[in-house]
Amino acid sequence: MQTAVVNPAPNLPVVAVAPFLNLSAEPSTDGRRFALAYATELQQVPGFEVIPVGVVEVAMTTSGLDPSNPTEAIALAKLVGADSIVLGAVTDYSPYYPPRVGLKTAWYARDPAIFLPGATTDPAARRALGEAAECETPTWRRAVRGTADLFRAQSPGRFDAGPASAGTAAGVPSDLPEPLPYMSYVRLYDGADEDVAAALRDRRAVSGDLRSGGWEAQLNRSEDFIRFCCRRSIREMLELHGGLAEREYTVRCPEIP
Repeated sequence: MQTAVVNPAPNLPVVAVAPFLNLSAEPSTDGRRFALAYATELQQVPGFEVIPVGVVEVAMTTSGLDPSNPTEAIALAKLVGADSIVLGAVTDYSPYYPPRVGLKTAWYARDPAIFLPGATTDPAARRALGEAAECETPTWRRAVRGTADLFRAQSPGRFDAGPASAGTAAGVPSDLPEPLPYMSYVRLYDGADEDVAAALRDRRAVSGDLRSGGWEAQLNRSEDFIRFCCRRSIREMLELHGGLAEREYTVRCPEIP
């Protein structure tokens, strides 16, 4: 089974991805490597235009903005022409068999997100399916605030707004209220887990990958496993926020000798 997802907030199509933070116990973890994999997989989702990670890095260097601060991250998104920006962190990483990757992401937007069903990727057509008022209920606001609190609680001090002096020095007003992510997701992917192994096997069966070693070899290729984990994280998060477009079932018959 393959799940197709689209951008659940069609009014925020342009996304920037900042280099991920390393919150794992593995000192060699490269946050830029994970950000590149995440951006590559996100670019394959209909409805998104992804700003290259290199462009974000140059903007960070020239502006002095710190993307680990949500307020400055939004200013960084505006600087690179993005509607929203992804702040990510690697919470756990082990490249050895069976590999293990923990990912935590929070999406911050310059404007309020308008969540609409993901049946079509055309913003005008999707806007006709519902009104933004449906997303502004007290229940929806509590849900968004709850995911934001969970995200910050698991990495205290890393994604909270910094002191007023830091925001002012970076050209960001210090009296703004603390922004909340409009989407966030946290999960650990363990190569020894049956669900992860089954997903790898199914992906290999429908992807047309002709490299030797089968799906088990992807557990030994760290780059493949990182890409797989980023793909799963994006898909699962978008499904939770109304981005499910369709499910495709493929039946494979055993080969007859």
